[in-house]
Amino acid sequence: MLKIQVVFLSALAAMGLSWGASPEGRAAYPEKPYSDAEIMEMAISSVEKAAPYARQLFRPSLTNAQGRVTPPFAVSFKLDEIRALSDWTTWAGFLAKENRIPKGFTRAELVAKCREGVNYATQSHVAIKRIQMATDLGKPYWGSDARNGKNLARRWQSALWAGQIGFAASFVWDVLTAEEKRDVHDMLAAELRDLILRKVPTGFVADTKCEENAWELYTFAAALGLFPDDPEATVWFRKMREYAISVNSHSADVKNRTVIDPWFDRTTVADLVRGPCVYDDWTMQNHGFFHPGYVGGGVGIPGDAILRLEMIQRELHGQVKWRTAASNHNIVPVFDEVLAWLMMPDGELVMPNGNDWALYVLDQCAPLTTMACMFKSPAAKFMESRSMRSVLARQATTGDGTFLLRPENGPWRQGVSACRVIFTYLAHKYFPSDGVAAWTQADYYRAYPGARLWKSQGCVRYVGEGYLFAYAIARGQVKNVCGIFAPLDPSTAKTL
Repeated sequence: MLKIQVVFLSALAAMGLSWGASPEGRAAYPEKPYSDAEIMEMAISSVEKAAPYARQLFRPSLTNAQGRVTPPFAVSFKLDEIRALSDWTTWAGFLAKENRIPKGFTRAELVAKCREGVNYATQSHVAIKRIQMATDLGKPYWGSDARNGKNLARRWQSALWAGQIGFAASFVWDVLTAEEKRDVHDMLAAELRDLILRKVPTGFVADTKCEENAWELYTFAAALGLFPDDPEATVWFRKMREYAISVNSHSADVKNRTVIDPWFDRTTVADLVRGPCVYDDWTMQNHGFFHPGYVGGGVGIPGDAILRLEMIQRELHGQVKWRTAASNHNIVPVFDEVLAWLMMPDGELVMPNGNDWALYVLDQCAPLTTMACMFKSPAAKFMESRSMRSVLARQATTGDGTFLLRPENGPWRQGVSACRVIFTYLAHKYFPSDGVAAWTQADYYRAYPGARLWKSQGCVRYVGEGYLFAYAIARGQVKNVCGIFAPLDPSTAKTL
């Protein structure tokens, strides 16, 4: 069966078939990476192109007969409740802040919509309870809170959503009232009380805790960025470092005596690590199998958190009080030993075991941006340019500027892509990469040549003359055999 699959993929590649191979999609990919200015223009153009889709989501909040309030975006609450709202609230605030106003919108409308989204999220949070949500789940409130050492409420992933709302609020901070700012504070503080009470989770077999620990950083970044002088700020910062160390924690970390932040204290990596979240060869499993998309999350999400903490402090306070090297922990080996070997020439990831939610989303820019901007990697800088080129090519095929064609989770998944591209823009604004060496595709595959075997995952990747091949016998909870064969011509690499 595998032989048939590989032959079929090879035939597709030879024919150059791809999704909607439009003239824009077929345009030449860059031989060398784009400049910061070029990447920023591509990124903000991409965000702006989503305006027709966003217009369909905009709606007024209404109070129903039961006294519950509908959200200011037409988003489904059957999955992840407030998450889609937080992403599209960020979309509106970002464009307003950068004064990049799409056709058919005004800046005042974008500011108002961002403010409305922030207020809906904060006022329906379990720590505030000023309004009740009209949701498909029937639950009037969302979020987590803990007081007096006890959890009053807990909602898995709610810290991610709260952190995103805090980030969105930073874009319109100057128009929020004192009460609205206090609501943002109380929402974030409630989520952090819960995170501080928790034992930081670890684990790497079948269900890595890498991504979960990473997304908690968003809440810490928003709280410390917006409220750097809060009485609890030092407590927040200490716990943030514990989660950050546990994003890509490795078995060797128990012996790592590196002092993390000498400016703050003498705490070492070994002091904070609670257990590994990656295999010894730097791979990881999620959803029961080797999942490169989540490897990318262990690079891209901490990078985004670094950006948010830095940007909010600079923009709102004119100085940076909080910054930790814990957010950088083990990102470089995860990229160099795994992720970089699994990049196709169009900037998309190879998925040797397939994927359980979406193949070829073409928005892998976040981990590449992290490596290019924060870690000055020439390999990542090259592939980031290819990735952004693919994002725009995909958008040219969807009709309404969406990032994906009919994704399984609708506004939620589209919002994730939008926020990844927003991160790329802002990272190049605050952590420019123009001084990084300009690699070509030949340079890239010379740096990551030939075969690479990850025994822990039963996975091999091979780059030959003009093609890339990856094959895996899944060794997680999911049992399968899968392979992919793709040409090294980026204009024909999108073959499924």
